[in-house]
Amino acid sequence: MEQQPTQQQQQQQLVFQQLLSDRYLRGWEGEGSQGTQLLPTVAWFRPLACITQALSAVYMLWRAARSCPGGWLYFYSLPVLLAEAAMALLSNLFLLSLWRQVERPQRWLEDMLPLEDFPAVDVYIVCYTEPVSVVEPTCIAALNLNWPGSRLVVHVLDDGNSSEIADIVERLQFQARYMQRDAQIVHVARQKVRGVPHHAKAGNINSALLKEGPGSGEFILVLDCDMIVHPDFLMRTLGHFYWQPDAAAGLSGSSRPHCPENFSKTSSSNCCGKQDHGVAAPPSAAGPMQRPWVLKEKAAFIQTPQDFWNVSADDPLVHFARFFYGPMLQGRDGIGAAPCCGTGVVFRRDVLVSVGGQAYGSITEDYNTAMTLLASGFSTMFLNERMAFGQAPGDLSGMFAQRLRWAMGTVQILLSDNPLTRPGLTLVQALLFWEAAVHHFLALPTVLLSLLPLIYMFTEVAPVSALHLWEFCALFCSYYLANRFMMWQLHRAVEGGDQEMWRGSQMWVWLAPNHCKAIWKVLLAELPLLQWLTKKEIAFKVTQKAPSMPAGTQSSPSSSKPAASVSAWRHNALYLTYYAATAAALAWVLVHAVLGVYTLWQGALLATAFGWALLLCLCVWPPVSTLLPREETEEGWRIQWDVFLKIPEPIRRAASSTAVLLTPRSHGHHSRRQSAYGSYANTPSAAGPVLSPLSRLGSLVGNIWPPSSYANTPSDAAAAAGPALSPLSRLGSLVGGVWPSSSHASTPSDAAAAAGPALSPLSRLGSLVGGMWPPSSHASTPSAAAGAAAGPALSPLSRLGSLVGGMWPPGTHHSPHSGHESPGAHHHHADPAIGRANGLLLPLTGNLAVDAALPVLTQDAAIQVSRASA
Repeated sequence: MEQQPTQQQQQQQLVFQQLLSDRYLRGWEGEGSQGTQLLPTVAWFRPLACITQALSAVYMLWRAARSCPGGWLYFYSLPVLLAEAAMALLSNLFLLSLWRQVERPQRWLEDMLPLEDFPAVDVYIVCYTEPVSVVEPTCIAALNLNWPGSRLVVHVLDDGNSSEIADIVERLQFQARYMQRDAQIVHVARQKVRGVPHHAKAGNINSALLKEGPGSGEFILVLDCDMIVHPDFLMRTLGHFYWQPDAAAGLSGSSRPHCPENFSKTSSSNCCGKQDHGVAAPPSAAGPMQRPWVLKEKAAFIQTPQDFWNVSADDPLVHFARFFYGPMLQGRDGIGAAPCCGTGVVFRRDVLVSVGGQAYGSITEDYNTAMTLLASGFSTMFLNERMAFGQAPGDLSGMFAQRLRWAMGTVQILLSDNPLTRPGLTLVQALLFWEAAVHHFLALPTVLLSLLPLIYMFTEVAPVSALHLWEFCALFCSYYLANRFMMWQLHRAVEGGDQEMWRGSQMWVWLAPNHCKAIWKVLLAELPLLQWLTKKEIAFKVTQKAPSMPAGTQSSPSSSKPAASVSAWRHNALYLTYYAATAAALAWVLVHAVLGVYTLWQGALLATAFGWALLLCLCVWPPVSTLLPREETEEGWRIQWDVFLKIPEPIRRAASSTAVLLTPRSHGHHSRRQSAYGSYANTPSAAGPVLSPLSRLGSLVGNIWPPSSYANTPSDAAAAAGPALSPLSRLGSLVGGVWPSSSHASTPSDAAAAAGPALSPLSRLGSLVGGMWPPSSHASTPSAAAGAAAGPALSPLSRLGSLVGGMWPPGTHHSPHSGHESPGAHHHHADPAIGRANGLLLPLTGNLAVDAALPVLTQDAAIQVSRASA
């Protein structure tokens, strides 16, 4: 006799059926759906999140009850308290989005369906005014997708109606026919009517989807014009649109072993090297193909991460966003609120058409479209497999413009189509889409909290008044450390997790001014009163892409020029101002500390405030670092810290044409030098207009002053030059000048000591580098002088300077200041050839810092001199 279920079991079954019915009616692809599994990190993340938020609540209660000062300081403390409260409240929604992190195991469609059942796919490559060199690789990659050619049509949606793009498409059509490829590529340019809104990217897609597009595939892959897709993109994504009705939940549905991410699968072999000849392998007895795979009715799209090929591994500006395209979107996927990011996304055509195509009303049409689809009862998915590689903005201005558009779009959705009032969304979906827009407003508290350490260093006025310091330290530190530990554990599942966590913290600070700007621009355009007063509208601005560079050349982000663009300086103005304010605050504190104004306790608090300000300076460093020149290395782009000491080879070659003959000065050689070279051609004034002002500065720095000046010291030579020399030029004369024989300095360090306190440490280093060796050394070469006379006191740079600062004539073995000459010296002085004169050609580089510090000997001249010496 069959046992009857109890009343409790009947209630549980009823609840389960209602929940299951709701999921099928609305569409559910989150946690518990077929083909998903919780990440292992969720098991310890949830208790850590509960502990962190409990400590946060205790700290905020203490702040509100016991830390606000009285009097007028209350109005200073209250905004700070509200800023902290806003961050604490929104952090709850942030952790909610991470509560159900799921992953989707690999599925290969060829293991699930026979080849003849593969669906037709349309690829939409959306472009506007981008260069042909950017669009063409994307088109070629789309044509090379591992998919039956008869079921693949590539659409180039050219919103700029460019003849160059049309020519590229025509050429690729011919090449496809010539190579007997079945895949098609077509050029689609919509007709625009003046005065009618075009809705930018969303309008371009909808025009092809609903009107001009010739394709009719069941699925649509949307790509930005710079996104180059992996050949197996469709094979690895479309399988997640299918499910087995009679299979147990959680079955991944793939018998294929895990393939490496960088493996490029072709139609003739799989990742194990076995030949499959473009057809599905026969199913095993217990394989997943034994049960039929059915198309999910409510699945709307599947989103994949974006990756970039022109970003270095350290990723200072967080283009990769590995935490966002990882735990964050995996959590939203598990909770049933995965967003669309606009590229690398596959839509079901019938689902997208049923809601009227891409949503209008925001410049971030992708986010708005995802919200529309979810409100219509469809489900969304996220697949954490990087298979689309594009170009990040090539300069700082493009990066800020792109982030500004993203922020403006989400804030625009908040004001025009608030998710909390949007019918059809579940409460969790509405809260998460609302949080995605509102978190930009946290830029205002971030800016306020960034100013607090500077205000305290100048005024010693604090927004927190604690009766007992241990209360504040115990409550704040426990909450802060628990939060950091929880975030560190979350980032461990991300590639380069420690770096990604630090970069994300930096980005939160340096993007705050940009988010404030986005909020202001949206308020001007969306609020009726401000819109009526300003007549402002929000326009979609395309992120400019740099042309693809040939192999071996440098792309735009790799600029190695010392001077940054005007736009980069403009975007960094606020950060540089903060640096200057921090330096001024530190100077203020140090001056008062020297005067004995502060007690030991006050000094400790001020040191803590300075540490806080210094941390914020480190947070805004990534955009500031773009002002410095960079170079490409095997590890990625690196800042060229030695740019002022390293002369690029092109400048060396260009400078060799304006070489100036340099000769060590000797009183005994005065008449022969004048007769050999006519007049004092080595003086800066004799260089003439051929030399640029910067090159003339170099000649002032590296040249030898004529005997007629009778300058006893290099500083006298600078004084004799008059006001024409800038302070840097005078420094150069101190560095490159020749010490007179009357000083009788036995070593370069003695020469520096003889110059007196007028020489700065850098000038004294110059005397070591550029100084003349005394007669007592009898060194035939500067390297011998450096090794014998200076000994170990000279650093490698100083020894290099001795090679740079002067060459001893071959076969003389005497001091340049001595009147004694070796046999054949007259012949050497009369002959102006390199290696047969008492000097050599020294090029003027035109590099300000180099010419002001070290007259550089070119490699070719050094070789010629060494050969002549031999």
